[in-house]
Amino acid sequence: MANYGELRVVSDLDDVHADTATRVIEFTNRLYRPAASPLTLEDYNDHFAEMWGVDTDETMRRWGIFCKEWMANVTPMEGAGQTQRDMPRNAHMEILTARDAESSGDATRLWVSRHLARVSGVNFANVGWGKNADAHKRTKREELILMKPHMFIEDQPRHLTSLVDLPIRDLVVFTRPWNRGLSHPRIMRVSSQAVLSELIQERAAEKLVEAERAA
Repeated sequence: MANYGELRVVSDLDDVHADTATRVIEFTNRLYRPAASPLTLEDYNDHFAEMWGVDTDETMRRWGIFCKEWMANVTPMEGAGQTQRDMPRNAHMEILTARDAESSGDATRLWVSRHLARVSGVNFANVGWGKNADAHKRTKREELILMKPHMFIEDQPRHLTSLVDLPIRDLVVFTRPWNRGLSHPRIMRVSSQAVLSELIQERAAEKLVEAERAA
């Protein structure tokens, strides 16, 4: 990812491009919640053990079921396909996800190949919720230090706030219910895939201008 004039974009997958939270809530309500007290999107927590109230072993068991039986039917976020189609030729996007590589790697790559045509790679980062130390090698912060993107897109506040000291031009939060309270001068907010697409196109055009001026 080092061509002159290119825009290097790294993005989270879940709840930026894939509407995973909606599907996880549906999965939880159907299999594990009493009908009288279903979870809603407002209850979503990507620390599944906390949301489900179970230990790590049971969390990994449930996540395995979700990956095998439910993940293929996760729908793209509204407009995600159009964002891919409209991405400028000098913009290059990779996915950086906190999903467990061992349990969901194949399903994740398959989903990305079906729905995100312009994504050139899928990377898995360790945020500590899996038990297998070999499943992932680095945190998102550590991965991004190596990847050196111009833009990083994420829905989880804790990941973005851990990056504010890094030389990433655009730290972008994709609006979801659980990040409404996030406010930081280094973090910009986009409310939809359409707004995200406009930002990518704007930054890609700037990179071309920079390259022409330097030529």
